[in-house]
Amino acid sequence: MKEIPTVLRSDEILDKVLKRASAVSVKYAGSKLLTEKNKTMAKIDCVASNINQIFLKYEKHFPTIEKLNEFQKELLDILVGCQQLHHALGAIKWCNQTVKKISASMHLRVKKAGNIEDLEKIRKEYYGRVSSLIKQIAPELEFLNHARDVILKIPSIDMNLPTIVISGFPNVGKSTLVKRISSAEPDIAPYPFTTKGLIIGHAKFNMVEYQFIDTPGLLDRPVEQRNAIEKQAIVALKHLADVIVFLIDPTGYSGTVEEQEKLLASLRREFGNTVFIVVETKADILRRKNSRLKISAETGEGIEKLIERIREKFKETKKYAQIIEPQNA
Repeated sequence: MKEIPTVLRSDEILDKVLKRASAVSVKYAGSKLLTEKNKTMAKIDCVASNINQIFLKYEKHFPTIEKLNEFQKELLDILVGCQQLHHALGAIKWCNQTVKKISASMHLRVKKAGNIEDLEKIRKEYYGRVSSLIKQIAPELEFLNHARDVILKIPSIDMNLPTIVISGFPNVGKSTLVKRISSAEPDIAPYPFTTKGLIIGHAKFNMVEYQFIDTPGLLDRPVEQRNAIEKQAIVALKHLADVIVFLIDPTGYSGTVEEQEKLLASLRREFGNTVFIVVETKADILRRKNSRLKISAETGEGIEKLIERIREKFKETKKYAQIIEPQNA
């Protein structure tokens, strides 16, 4: 997502444009009336021009929903609401166009004005109508500033890189694993829902760069009952994952093993075409007797084996055939 300027409140916009208009001056035009007409039209033009510049900047820098990829679009809808964003951007476009129309009509009235008192009335009426319009879209401006803050936090994801999504219950060690295996520096704390958004890390193995995504912890419940944090994880799994590394904590601290196995089965059904690697974590605390790979993100035990397993499993994906094989040909 590209940089988006801070969205001014309605009172800030009015204060800015009216201050600039008040500083407008013109040369003497041969008579006091003609000079005041030119000055009034210049003030009107100043207000309209500055509003246009401000609003066009917002329209230009906010993402065009139609141009987003499916991941960005769905994540944006969860975090902000695509319909609300579309409405808010439409509101400032409407306001901008309406200001232009009012400005044009006021120009005609200024030209026909017969005295300076009429010009003063026209100017005050114009400022009043413009102020009313800007105040009318105050809620949309506040929404856009909130949306801006959210959008700027959406991580930049390269859809062409091999992408490994780390998934599982809260507190199974996803953030610690991504930190251990890649360049990411997530905040880690010992409480549920530690990860409040997607965290991206990168690592290169045998000259191939991999992208690791730490998703917020998932709980096993129907889609309609999932909160916004859980939905971010599902969107990442749905649109980004070439390989899903599902972590199971056998200690029971993150939830019973039965609950975690139930979530794994649910995700396998939901993302049946995606390659899965199931890993038991916290091997430094508890190691069960089964064939699953055992790791400890804290000590580093089993990490090299996991990297090798990821590289092997990635060869089974469509992206490997599209990206890696042509390079090796």
